[in-house]
Amino acid sequence: MKINSFKQYVGHQNNWPLCDKNGIMVWQDFSMACARYPQDADFFQKIAEEAESVVKRFRNHPSLALWAGNNENDEEYTKNLDPGMPPKDPNEDDKISRVILKEVVRNNDSFRDYLPSSPYYSPEVMIAGFDKNTMSEVHLWGPRGYYKAPFYTETNAHFVSEIGYHGCPDIASIRQMMDPEYVVSDFKNRKWNDQWLAKATMPLPKKLTDAQLKRNDLMVNQVEALFGTCPDAFDDFVFASQATQAEAKKFFIDFWRSHKPDKMGILWWNLKDGWPILSDAVVDYYFRKKIAYDYIKDAQLDIQAIVCDPVERFHDVVIVNDTRKEEQGEVLIKSVDNGKEIFRAAYTCPANGRIIAGKIQASEKQDMWIIEWSTSGGEKFRSHYLNGKAPFNLAQYKKWFDKAGHKFE
Repeated sequence: MKINSFKQYVGHQNNWPLCDKNGIMVWQDFSMACARYPQDADFFQKIAEEAESVVKRFRNHPSLALWAGNNENDEEYTKNLDPGMPPKDPNEDDKISRVILKEVVRNNDSFRDYLPSSPYYSPEVMIAGFDKNTMSEVHLWGPRGYYKAPFYTETNAHFVSEIGYHGCPDIASIRQMMDPEYVVSDFKNRKWNDQWLAKATMPLPKKLTDAQLKRNDLMVNQVEALFGTCPDAFDDFVFASQATQAEAKKFFIDFWRSHKPDKMGILWWNLKDGWPILSDAVVDYYFRKKIAYDYIKDAQLDIQAIVCDPVERFHDVVIVNDTRKEEQGEVLIKSVDNGKEIFRAAYTCPANGRIIAGKIQASEKQDMWIIEWSTSGGEKFRSHYLNGKAPFNLAQYKKWFDKAGHKFE
C-alpha cells in the first residue's frame, strides 16, 4: 500500500534525508513531462549523460522506490495534437523512455524498478486502443465536479499515480499574493479579475485559453457539487473551497485503502506550491496549511478505520493494517450532531491485511460521524465520515467542522 509516498519530478537534494529518516518512499520521475521530445542521436546522448549523473547521485537512498521515465509523455504521444502531430505509439516512437533511460537504470541501479512513463501506455494498452479502462496505473484528472462521481469510483485502475482537487490558499496568503483591490473576485458568477486568472496554476499569456479560463471555475464547480451553491462572501468561499478539497482528497485515500488489495493506493497531488498560486496543493507557497493537510494526516495512519459508502443499504466499517504485525483494538463511531453512539466493535486485523469490522445500516440523515479507534499498543486515533448525499448546507457543515475539533485559520 503506497500511501506514504512522495512523487517528485526533480529530486531536490534536501528532500532525501527527510524521506530516508521518515520512511517516505520516493517515486522519482526523470525531468521530462507532458511533451514529445526530440528523437535523435545527439539528444539521446545528452539525456543519457544527465540521467546517469542523476541515478548515481540518488541510487544509495533507501527511500528511492521507483524510477519513472517521464510524466505524461505517453499521453502526449496518444493525442491528436494537430494535423502535423497525429497519435503515435510511444512503445515504437519514444526511444528515450523505452531504450535510453531503461538502459541507464539497468546499468547503474539494476535493483530498482523502472516505469517507462506515468501513466504507462504498454503495448497491451495500445492494442486495446489506449482505453484507460485497460490500464492498471492512471492519472485521474477528470471533470472535478463531485468527488464521488463514477469517474473516480468506477475506474479499473489498481494504482492512481496522480489525483488531486483544487482548494484556495489560506486567506492571509491570498492577501499576500494579490494587490488589495484584487483580493476579492466575483466567485459566484465565475467572473475572475486579472490576478485571480494569473494565479490560476498556469501563467498568464497574452491570450487565455479555455482551459486557463476554467481553472478557477473548477473550484466553483466543486463547491457547488458539495454545498449546492457558491457563497458570495470571500471568507466563506475560501473555507468552502478548502473544505471541498479536503473532503475529496480524504475520500480518495479512504476509497483506495478500503479496497485493498484490489486497489493499492494513490499518490495525491500535491504537497506544496512552488510559487504563489491557486492549486491542488495542501500547503501553500507561504507554508500555510489548508484544511486538507489535517484531513489527509488523519487518513494516512498505518492502522486505519474507514467507513465506506453504503452498498445494498449498509456501510462497511473497514480496518486496514499496513504494518507487519497483527493488530487488535476497538472502533467507535458516533454522531457529531448529538454525540450518539452509532457503532462499536472489537477488531483483530492480520499483518498487511484488511477486514470488515462490522456494518452500519444506511441512513439518509446528513451528519458528520467521528471515527475513533485504538490499537494493540494503546494508541488512539480519530478521523471522520461525512454521511448523506450532497449537497450539504455550508453553515451546518461549519458547525460539524467546529464540533469535530477541526481548525480553519
